[in-house]
Amino acid sequence: MEPPLGATPSPRAVSPTVDNGPASDAAPETTREPTPESDPELAHDPTPGPASPRPASSEPASPGLSSADEDAGMWAIEFADRFPNAQVVGTDISPIQPTWVPPNISFEMEDCTQPWTYDEESFDFVHIRYLFGSIPNWTELFRQAYRVLKPGGWIETFEADAMLTSEDGPVKEGTPLDQWGKTFREAGDRIGRSFCVINDDLQRKGLEEAGFIKLCQWDFNCPLTGWPKDEKLKLMGEYMHASMEQDMEGVVLYTFKEIMGWTTEEIKAYTAELRQQLRDKSIHPVFKLRCIYAQKPLNPSNSSPSFPSSSAGNQN
Repeated sequence: MEPPLGATPSPRAVSPTVDNGPASDAAPETTREPTPESDPELAHDPTPGPASPRPASSEPASPGLSSADEDAGMWAIEFADRFPNAQVVGTDISPIQPTWVPPNISFEMEDCTQPWTYDEESFDFVHIRYLFGSIPNWTELFRQAYRVLKPGGWIETFEADAMLTSEDGPVKEGTPLDQWGKTFREAGDRIGRSFCVINDDLQRKGLEEAGFIKLCQWDFNCPLTGWPKDEKLKLMGEYMHASMEQDMEGVVLYTFKEIMGWTTEEIKAYTAELRQQLRDKSIHPVFKLRCIYAQKPLNPSNSSPSFPSSSAGNQN
């Protein structure tokens, strides 16, 4: 069932790729097969995922929502547009968001790896997405979300993983697809910020350690090229392939060169080989997506974690 609307004044919302929605003791229902019509995010990010908790029959009476992510704020903007009575706050470390946005959303520059500056118990829903390779300690991130959520509030974390596989089994050893995941794995180990959040199960571990309950998990293998016969999956794969083809160097340049020490020539040679492999119709590459939503207990005093005054050490 959907979280019911509260009769009390709604809090404002924040989006550091963190969103907060209506609080309830009931688990939110999710959309299992979103479409561009049912899930606006699909228009900007072709990868599917369960929709965030939302009211079943009417708009939230200004619930506070927080969202943190690695995009230009489109998820938070679409959410604010869909629910004009909600107050939404989006955060990022860079001012890359558009200025033409709904009146009920604001963007603030915040580093979600540092102690959050928002008041305790000031949000109903926190949404965090696509932060793999960015977080030194996932438990501490979720503890910060726990602190700002109201009792009974919900958190949703949506992540991808750098390790690539195939519908036919593991990718062939030594190929560019195999090297992709292994290189990002090693890079994450070097900087203490995992690119393999799903393989390392950091979301579930972190949420449980932070004190959240009623975890509900959704997993999906997203096609990386247009190999599927299913038309919807095929379209997703074609979007992902086009994205990779257009900016492959931009995706790997910093990680491969600055962290791993590759030369520009080595990167160019690698991306050329990867493009060639992705165009091979006999290969069916996929990457993992995972969404988990969970609730802050209605009586958090019985299970609330302790909050350190500063960020804890790295968690890989």
